[in-house]
Amino acid sequence: MKLTLKRKKGKFKPGALVHARRTFQGFFLFLFIVLLWLLPSVDRIFFTANPHLSLTASAAGRFFIPAIIPALLIIVTAAIDTSKCLPWIGDSQCLQCRYNCPVPGNAVGILQKEGHIFLRPEILPDLCMGCGRCQNVCPVRPHRAVKVDSSAAQRSKKMHIKEIYRKNKKEIERRFEEFRRTGCSSDKEIFAEMCFCIMTPQSKAVAAEAAVKKLKENSVLYTGSKEKIRQYLRGVRFPNNKASYIVRTRDAFTDCAKIRLKKFLEEKDIYILRDRLVKSVTGYGLKEASHFLRNIGKGSEIAILDRHILKELAAHGVIKKIPESIDRKKYIEIEKKMKEFACRVEIPLDALDMVFWFSETGYFFK
Repeated sequence: MKLTLKRKKGKFKPGALVHARRTFQGFFLFLFIVLLWLLPSVDRIFFTANPHLSLTASAAGRFFIPAIIPALLIIVTAAIDTSKCLPWIGDSQCLQCRYNCPVPGNAVGILQKEGHIFLRPEILPDLCMGCGRCQNVCPVRPHRAVKVDSSAAQRSKKMHIKEIYRKNKKEIERRFEEFRRTGCSSDKEIFAEMCFCIMTPQSKAVAAEAAVKKLKENSVLYTGSKEKIRQYLRGVRFPNNKASYIVRTRDAFTDCAKIRLKKFLEEKDIYILRDRLVKSVTGYGLKEASHFLRNIGKGSEIAILDRHILKELAAHGVIKKIPESIDRKKYIEIEKKMKEFACRVEIPLDALDMVFWFSETGYFFK
């Protein structure tokens, strides 16, 4: 059952408190700047006889007062350490932070993934005022699971993904072992994985996987015409185009009536191999080629920059915003930033992709 706090309509708009607080911050900052501007005039009027008392000539005027300005710009917020929070580690359904939040609309939400509700609290930064009530009522000792400060939000996100990796490391490694087995399997199985990655752009991965399974079960994937393949692409966007891409790719890698991919994939340099895939497979860009290489056990050094990953990178401050379109230069630039971030959080690049996917969807896939 979803937990909500009732409030009367029209009484107060959710988030109004935090917006009002930030407005007042700006107002008082403006007054403070005006005061600094007027200081020389105040000096001339009141401190002419005693220049050593002058505010602008004193250490306070030259160092202390300007140093206060950044402090006025700091916006504090709460953050939950998921490695200590009782509901997150499965010890209880505490939720004291949620029950005691004073913000109308509640700044402590309940985790929801893919329509499922988990009784785990999460801070809503757009509503959080940084009042500290949640930190005060947290029962965890000696160090509370909720903390309030200016850098808490970013730290909380990093702690969250590191906790996901710690708890699911074995499952992630098991998935990578499956990918390596696929890369060592027959040419037909590798081609099926290639077709899966042809179908995924702008479509759900689950739907693409189901389509590949049906194509294989009905003996259509390796010999069927475009029209036959099209019939099984239910749930996959742009089925006509993608059926055509599959047929073209199959023809490109067919030699003597057999699909041959392993020789093509012998290239050791993963970046050269990725570029060759983009040129050889109709419908592939850098993202799809990276996805395919990861799914056959060759993607430890490359990033799959789909919308889920870009959203997470923006949330963690790795990129300023999600780009509307990504050309080759932009892709390589973001990939480099993701590698650097992976080093900072001490999670392997390919595992970080899985962690980001789990953080966005609530489950692991491929």
